[in-house]
Amino acid sequence: MCDSIESDLNLNLTKNSTVIIDKSKRICGKCRIANPVVYVRRAYYCKPCFRDSVVHRFRTVLQKKVLLPDDQKVLLAFSGGPSSCTMLNLIHDYHSQNGRKRQKFAGVIVCHIDESVLGFQDDVMIRSVQHIQTLVEQAGLPFIRIPLERVFESKNIFSSISTSAIQMTFNVHEGTPAERLKYCLEGITKASYREDLINHFRFNLLLAATKEQNCKGLLLGCNATRLAIRIISQTSKGRGFALPVDIATETDFYKEIVILRPLKDVLAKEIGIFNHYEKIRPAIIPNELTKSVPKSSIDKLTEDFITSLQQDFPSTVSTIYRTMHKITTEYNQPSSTHCSICSGPVQDTAHSWRNSHTVQILPVETSIQATTCAHGTKNSLSSELEVQEIEDWTRTICYSCQNLKADRDIKRNLILPEYVGRRVHNTADERRRWMHDEVKDYIIND
Repeated sequence: MCDSIESDLNLNLTKNSTVIIDKSKRICGKCRIANPVVYVRRAYYCKPCFRDSVVHRFRTVLQKKVLLPDDQKVLLAFSGGPSSCTMLNLIHDYHSQNGRKRQKFAGVIVCHIDESVLGFQDDVMIRSVQHIQTLVEQAGLPFIRIPLERVFESKNIFSSISTSAIQMTFNVHEGTPAERLKYCLEGITKASYREDLINHFRFNLLLAATKEQNCKGLLLGCNATRLAIRIISQTSKGRGFALPVDIATETDFYKEIVILRPLKDVLAKEIGIFNHYEKIRPAIIPNELTKSVPKSSIDKLTEDFITSLQQDFPSTVSTIYRTMHKITTEYNQPSSTHCSICSGPVQDTAHSWRNSHTVQILPVETSIQATTCAHGTKNSLSSELEVQEIEDWTRTICYSCQNLKADRDIKRNLILPEYVGRRVHNTADERRRWMHDEVKDYIIND
């Protein structure tokens, strides 16, 4: 889903990359008739031509898609922010105009992940949710609202897994889903990783909703500025291996679901101007980092760096994005698996590389547990089967998500949703089957 960066950039239109200009000095570079009102990407546009430019880039992505066939249902992720509001407006116009032409999608369902449970400015969140429902009703599209705490709803109970470096529990049966979610986030000490975990939960709920609604595609409102910020921040957090999936215009990495980002060529400031001219009022979605200083998290610091650089060097965002598209990774290899937490690709050597390069101080309780195990006392690591299960568990999470084990509060278990435990078991089984298939020609049967 789109993020709240655009709210800070909505009408800050006085710098080089996108500015409102004096109408009396130039003419529109496209129609060559009207006076321009916007200077963007080294071109002058009048109001109608600027709107057509945004619409054209949006529709070009939809028309050039190859992985998602026509006449398929899609789910539109709608946060209520500037980018998702723009995408909702463009999708509505795209389906309502030219009725003689065949529509691109068989149906569009709007899905909003409600994060009111987190308790950030409750009165503002209530008004925002109501405003979001109003926006979708005006578009005349089906709407579903999914609370974030639903990620912890399950009847299946998985046992704890404890090692010398990590202690996690999959979906405890005590408390409501909302209490489990809050307990989970309270166990993360750094704002950067709490923000990542919320993003992972939100994305997995969107994937689950896409399957439940029998949709083949998921539309995300990530704009060019947000993608450039994500490239830098995710790389700094050890997620570079997954970037070709995280920023792809179109990807089918998530098996039966195609992810599409139709706003990937539109800057955040262009979205702000577009909403201003179209009189679209986005919802205000506060979060933990609202009005916080740039150094409060890695994402916040990267956002401040990229947007500040973009003001003086207008090609910053496009340069970062184009450069990233030239980089490839082996995420689509048969041996690659999906991360049990974030659903992204897991690099085969991530676990061993991290163990050989990471330096950290182990907690006192870890040393005691290791000593007890060495003396043969019965504990969670007493059997070879349990050791193998733990080894499989650590290999089912990507390099970035392994930061959770180092960041968690050592005095408490990290509570994770049931789907994580289910994926740990399924991925371990799939990995064993793949290894068996690789060596089956060399196995000697008695």
